[in-house]
Amino acid sequence: HTKTNGLVVDHINNDKNDNSVHNLQLLTPLQNTLKYVYTRIQKNGLPSCITYKIKKKIYVFKLKTPECIYNYECNNLLDCIAIKNQTFQNIIKGKLN
Repeated sequence: HTKTNGLVVDHINNDKNDNSVHNLQLLTPLQNTLKYVYTRIQKNGLPSCITYKIKKKIYVFKLKTPECIYNYECNNLLDCIAIKNQTFQNIIKGKLN
């Protein structure tokens, strides 16, 4: 963590022992947290931030950041995962708020 610019050094492959230059990147604390959340699997087996609404028979991707709430409904799990992946990648790359 660097106090002057508020960025943190992140290990791209999540191996903290691999400090080679090609495995390091600078992220904001929010981006670093989102990177962690992105890889999690819930106890029900669904990826993080995705729920299944039994009565509506839809999958919902929902993510709340300090700047925005992302909320998408999908008819199938694969579409919901694709939206999740694109949203996270855009946030981490700084393309979305």
